[in-house]
Amino acid sequence: MSGIDAWANFNPNQHEIVYSLHYNPEIGETFLAEIKDGIAQDFIPQKVYNKISKEERILQSWEDRINPETEQISNL
Repeated sequence: MSGIDAWANFNPNQHEIVYSLHYNPEIGETFLAEIKDGIAQDFIPQKVYNKISKEERILQSWEDRINPETEQISNL
């Protein structure tokens, strides 16, 4: 099943069918994963540094966000 057969609210002018093995947001959530050729891409962890303390953390999923006022993504 796909499209309207799988979801009664499917509207091809608003929605896109995407194959996603490891990423599955809840209904109503924004689909954040990058899409290439109809396939959701796996998230690649990224190092983020606090601009003041230089403390490092790692973004682990599409839902993780940085605070651009205090953090930056590592360019290494």
